[in-house]
Amino acid sequence: MTTLPAATATPALAVPVGLARELRAMLVLALPLIVTQLMQILVNTTEVVLLGRLDARALAAASLGAALLHTAMMFGVGIASATAPLIAQAKGARQPRKIRRVVRQGLWVTLAVTLPLMAVLWLARPILAAMGQQAGLLVMTEAYVRTALWGLPFAVGFIVLRSFAASFGRTRAVLAAAVTGALLNVPLSWLLIFGGLGVPALGPRGAGIAVAVIYALEFVVLLGHCLTARPLRRYHVLVRFQRPDWPIFREILRVGLPIGGAVVLETGLFAVSTLLMGLIGTAQLAAHQIALQVASIAFMVPLGLSHASTIRIGLAVGAGDWRRARLAGRMACALGLSFMAAMAVLFASAAGPLVGLFLDPATADGAAAAAYAVGFLHIAALFQLADGLQVLGIANLRGLKDTAVPMWIAAFGYWAVGFPTAWLLGFHTPLAGTGIWLGLAAALATVGIIMLARFERLTRRVLAPAA
Repeated sequence: MTTLPAATATPALAVPVGLARELRAMLVLALPLIVTQLMQILVNTTEVVLLGRLDARALAAASLGAALLHTAMMFGVGIASATAPLIAQAKGARQPRKIRRVVRQGLWVTLAVTLPLMAVLWLARPILAAMGQQAGLLVMTEAYVRTALWGLPFAVGFIVLRSFAASFGRTRAVLAAAVTGALLNVPLSWLLIFGGLGVPALGPRGAGIAVAVIYALEFVVLLGHCLTARPLRRYHVLVRFQRPDWPIFREILRVGLPIGGAVVLETGLFAVSTLLMGLIGTAQLAAHQIALQVASIAFMVPLGLSHASTIRIGLAVGAGDWRRARLAGRMACALGLSFMAAMAVLFASAAGPLVGLFLDPATADGAAAAAYAVGFLHIAALFQLADGLQVLGIANLRGLKDTAVPMWIAAFGYWAVGFPTAWLLGFHTPLAGTGIWLGLAAALATVGIIMLARFERLTRRVLAPAA
């Protein structure tokens, strides 16, 4: 049960907050974070496009590896995301020493979490073989995972630095790091996948190397900004970095482990959907990855908005202004749902051209995969609103440092509702792959509705005495 401070203890509650002011503050913070997310998904999209042009088998093999890698990464990212509300609330409460401590220990937690995950990912081939995946694909899958996994600590550490910079409104620096990585990734991936300039064609292995290099580059660029730019440099986040700070370390884990759990419950369902699709067929697996990639690009907008929502709510709660916290959450939901409604229309009306960006329908393999991908995108149009709602709902609760109950909500929605629906419709009806996508839609809708209702109930409970 989340313990929330009483609204009556803060006179700021009596001050009305204008919609226009909150809208402007939200957009100023959110827009660079949204573009940052788009740049980061561009890295993954580049790999999908290039491997799809190489051949459908290479794309399918890398898709299996990416499912494991992404699940591990998102678990680490979820834990590191705890630094956002902790830094924001410390800043709102004017506790600069705690800000410095949270950043340092956030990087400690990054290493503590990612190193064991890398050891598990090294065993991707036997893990996938035990799950019944096609043996002919797993050699390429292993090559991709064993190179890409070296970027994992940098990808998770980037989240800690992003939380620090964004809490001070330095989102352009975050964007600059992401743009640098995205621009370099295109030529680097092309060179490593197809070969040239004396570099041999490495296929999926080359894609994994490019991913690791880009994650490391983005981390280094943002770290350089945090160490040299005002006002961030005065926090000296790496000074005495070797000294442990166990109370803050434990607080990050206390808040972050449920976030990581909730994230992995969601990404785990999508990873399992990829594995289930692999049991149906190679063409369906490649189509599934294409449709997921297109849906993921649209998802970057509410995801970037959700980062801003967590910070805006955290700043308001730290300052004791619960009306502004509630308004920030509602504002983020309104903006996110408006965008996702537009994406639903786009997916329903232009699925064919969107799929054509990733696959060549002139080939036999490409034509079969493209036909499946169009159908999957039509289902994706149905769950756009639900997908936006669930990510914004959990981000709003994260701003309140409410993380334990949302994890159990995620467990119920994704695995008690989504997985059984996907399994039953995918393997016990003629729907096959379409049934799996309907299961994903059911999961997202369930989680989104419950998360939003909980945010409204918690904030209403604090505000009621003041009213």
